[in-house]
Amino acid sequence: MVLLLAVYDIVKLYLYDLLPSWDVVFFYPWKEGDEQKLMRKIVRGLLLATIYLLVDHLISRIRVNGTETQQLQRTLDNISNSNLLSGHFLRRLFDMAVQGKIAFDLKVMDFFQYVINKMALRDTLVSLDEEWRYLRQLIEMSVHHRFEIKGVENIPAWLWNRSVPTLTLMTWIENATEYSAKNQLILLEWTVMEHALILRICNRMDRECVSRGTGRGLDLVNRLYEPLRHQGCTLQYRIEDEACFVVELKFDK
Repeated sequence: MVLLLAVYDIVKLYLYDLLPSWDVVFFYPWKEGDEQKLMRKIVRGLLLATIYLLVDHLISRIRVNGTETQQLQRTLDNISNSNLLSGHFLRRLFDMAVQGKIAFDLKVMDFFQYVINKMALRDTLVSLDEEWRYLRQLIEMSVHHRFEIKGVENIPAWLWNRSVPTLTLMTWIENATEYSAKNQLILLEWTVMEHALILRICNRMDRECVSRGTGRGLDLVNRLYEPLRHQGCTLQYRIEDEACFVVELKFDK
């Protein structure tokens, strides 16, 4: 409303005061009732200008998104399956996003760009808070599996500042989704103990899926955690009840 009134005053001043002072007159003299007529013209003009700007922005955004999507697709096609997050896994997430199973927005684009950047620096340490945020996004994107997260509310604030190798928690989520049946529950549980905090990731293995696995990703993650042992961060893999694969990450207090 303030903008409309300001535009009204400016337009009226320009048409009925400034132009006549220059002997430029191409309209009828101002008379009673012209306020509403001028206001309607201004409203229509502003509306048309707004529509034009919105359409122009939308077209530009579509073009930019199309270009970025094509570039991202080419990058994903070139990612090796021996990385922390394999190329075929990321490409499957990307395809689901493009097909509309995942809302393909700037947040999703940011996720893929983050992963690609970190793959080039796989020995990098990041805060647990950063890794956990992107892990949660990965879970949201993994629409063919069910997840349950327990115990996050009990984690003390200082733990989020602890360092972990980048993309490693997300690699465990890939592993869990790759080697368990669709719609199978994957459990992430935080446990606070007297002298340590433990993250436990458990998935029920599908024998057919497991037979296709190589184990290279988990071996790589294990090597990345070796230097952190002296910082009180230890990693363990095990199989429970001959059916559940468990990742246990322990942070000493």
